[in-house]
Amino acid sequence: MKHLLIALTILALLPLVTEQIHAADKPDGVALLSSHKTIAVFDGTRFQQCRHLTADCPDKCHHAGNVVTFSIKSYLNYTKPGEYGDPKAEKFQVMVDDQLGTLKVSKETLAQIKALKLGDSVKLSWNHNYVTKDSSSYPVRTITQLEAIK
Repeated sequence: MKHLLIALTILALLPLVTEQIHAADKPDGVALLSSHKTIAVFDGTRFQQCRHLTADCPDKCHHAGNVVTFSIKSYLNYTKPGEYGDPKAEKFQVMVDDQLGTLKVSKETLAQIKALKLGDSVKLSWNHNYVTKDSSSYPVRTITQLEAIK
């Protein structure tokens, strides 16, 4: 019941969240656990190796891929309506695409990331969501704003 109430309060966010989760994987429900609006510095991109934790590893698992990292300099806004939301962070990392070429962020967000240089300051916002799809639930951290500061 608690998850249903949280999901209803963020119904307006559903179109944005589902776009960045994956166009073909529309979730059954999304609950906002925390929301972060920050000023951050782009630390770069690195390739994350597969950790070989499932039977699909390493060739079909989607665990390996390009990960971008940002150092958080300050918070502009932070909310945690969910009990299990992420606390304020010093770093933010997100996989942008996996070893199979599956995009993990929107095309617009990927283009913005590719335009960044090491050390660029950005306005970075993301939501920590709890997504339900086909009777499975899992966390998804969705970038909601990425804007270079000039």
